Amino acid sequence: HHPVAMPAPVGAASASVRARQTEALNRMLDLNRSGSDATRSWQEPWKILVYDRACQDVISPLLRVGDLRNRGITLHLLIESERDPVPDVPAIYFVMPTRENVARIGEDCSRHLYDAYHINFAAPVPRELLEELAALALRAEAVSQVSQVVDQHLGFVSLEDGLVDLGIKSSFARLNDPGATDAMIEG
Repeated sequence: HHPVAMPAPVGAASASVRARQTEALNRMLDLNRSGSDATRSWQEPWKILVYDRACQDVISPLLRVGDLRNRGITLHLLIESERDPVPDVPAIYFVMPTRENVARIGEDCSRHLYDAYHINFAAPVPRELLEELAALALRAEAVSQVSQVVDQHLGFVSLEDGLVDLGIKSSFARLNDPGATDAMIEG
């Protein structure tokens, strides 16, 4: 897959896709609270960030470790890694909506790894996966610990202000193939 150049925003006040994505990630790290609700204080809880590789790619060009710490993230771990329980700390999950990730979140709930689960999917979640997640949380007796489940619509990588990677494999070749039909490009 190849990055896609974005046209410059119209008007000086327009924020870039990169700036908006960074803002959305920061809001997610503030447990999806808005402006005045998200003001940090000494009472702000420490949090753990759990992500998959695709979402690690989304975060890494936008936020440094220091930025994560400023948002209260003390530990950031890949979802497929072996993780120890930290029962008094809420976890923020930022993952793609896959059966494997939902199964792993269900396993984490059954092991009662964290105090609360703030689940953020980078792309829209199919209803069947939401139902599977609900069933797993119910089986684990962790429904009350699942604080939120949010579609973030952040499943792309902002490389620069005007350059994003949508993660569409072979897109450059398909779009620039002189023999490509509309059906081939869309498919």
